[in-house]
Amino acid sequence: MEDLTFYLLLLTIWLASTLLIRHLTSNRRHRLPPGPLPIPLIGHLPLLGTLPHLSLHRLSAYYGPVISLRLGSSPLIAVNSTSAACEVFKTHDIAFSDRPRSYASLRYSYGGPGFAFGPSTPYWRFMKKLCVSELLGSRTLDALRPIRRQERLRLVATLNEAAARGVFTAGSDTTATLLEWALAELINNPSIQYKAQQELDSVVGKHRLVEESDVPNLPYLQSIAKETLRLHSPVPISHRIATRDAKILDYDVPAGTIIFINLWSIHRDPDNWVDPFEFKPERFEDMALEEKQKNLLHYAPFGGGRRGCPGMTLGLDVVHVTLASLVQCFEWGVDGGKVDMKEGMGLTSPRKNPIVCMPRVRLNPFPTLHE
Repeated sequence: MEDLTFYLLLLTIWLASTLLIRHLTSNRRHRLPPGPLPIPLIGHLPLLGTLPHLSLHRLSAYYGPVISLRLGSSPLIAVNSTSAACEVFKTHDIAFSDRPRSYASLRYSYGGPGFAFGPSTPYWRFMKKLCVSELLGSRTLDALRPIRRQERLRLVATLNEAAARGVFTAGSDTTATLLEWALAELINNPSIQYKAQQELDSVVGKHRLVEESDVPNLPYLQSIAKETLRLHSPVPISHRIATRDAKILDYDVPAGTIIFINLWSIHRDPDNWVDPFEFKPERFEDMALEEKQKNLLHYAPFGGGRRGCPGMTLGLDVVHVTLASLVQCFEWGVDGGKVDMKEGMGLTSPRKNPIVCMPRVRLNPFPTLHE
């Protein structure tokens, strides 16, 4: 037993020494970003916690906007500023054109050849072009508009029944997560909810349900969706992997390094936004026209570059008209007047606690649901 303990101690010392030497020699070969010393074998995994985007935001306050970490034995660079994200999404987009592969992604994509996680090869570029033009293009989206409308009417009808009973519990994931966060913000900011309803009453009226064709005439509602995406991006961290040696803000990024672009932190950077933690849709209304027309990387809820989300148009179409329907048809509130805004764990960015809402029908007669 004593011999076993001795050999285990030797093994631990050898592993720790090897990792320390590798870390020191790697730093001499490359000018890596600053970061805390890793723990042998597991690296910085304990520092990321259950909400990695929040942990990375706190680390950036000490180590700067670009941080060098390790996930076990895998090198990781975390990006927490707009200028650094610009180098990943635009300047060196080709060098960061792949996603890191994991067991979960391989299982999800049946071995990895799929569009979401596949490497940036001619086949992947062909698949992206095919998906964008045939599945997510304007022609297909227009053809599927009646189906989206039918599903939205079913949602409104369900909420109408729930309002009659008086309890409704919100669920979540991706688009549903975003809608849930939007409702939570509107409940906590009744003046914003009221302003959105006034806009809907003025543009749509009170005798028919809002349609997708109305959305271009609802700028304040669109601003609410944008502000919700800024504060509550369904995916708060965008993932990349370096396919070749590159640089981020003059720091070396060796090939094979995993890149985390922390959108949560970028969307709350006080250098980019006034009152960055406040829910303020008006900030998008007040932006100058030339600013709206720029590709603003300090606002990138769908990622950027060639790996940006190709379903952005579809996602926004669904979010805009669904949120408009919920705001037009119902007054939203909760017991106590305020909703807890804590985040929970998940592949997306869900709420920690579900909303138990009290929707109250605000249109009488209620718009017909079976047109």
